[in-house]
Amino acid sequence: VGVVKYKGEAPADVLYDGKNIWAAFPDSNTLLRLDVGSMREELRIGGRGGETGFAGPIGLFAEGEELYVCNRDSCQIWKINTRTYAAEEYASFDEPVLNYVRCNNREVVQLESGLYEI
Repeated sequence: VGVVKYKGEAPADVLYDGKNIWAAFPDSNTLLRLDVGSMREELRIGGRGGETGFAGPIGLFAEGEELYVCNRDSCQIWKINTRTYAAEEYASFDEPVLNYVRCNNREVVQLESGLYEI
């Protein structure tokens, strides 16, 4: 039991991918991978002024070895391979993207204006 913050900021979203806990911090453009037992930071991706492609990471979704990061400010979803840490743009929109989920071969994205199947 404890508080998870990064530079005084609480996470906007957290998820457990079956092995790791991930947390998104939009104001600092950062993702943290946390140790399940201690809840301490094991890995940090991004940061202010970094060239990660993150711009307000706010929503997380995981499937297999892929972590999908919704970026509110850049209106993009980025995909990160959690084994190799290779990152690439997955989808781009004309407005802020807040959340993403895939279920039964259907993809749904929450944009600022509502929910959409893509």
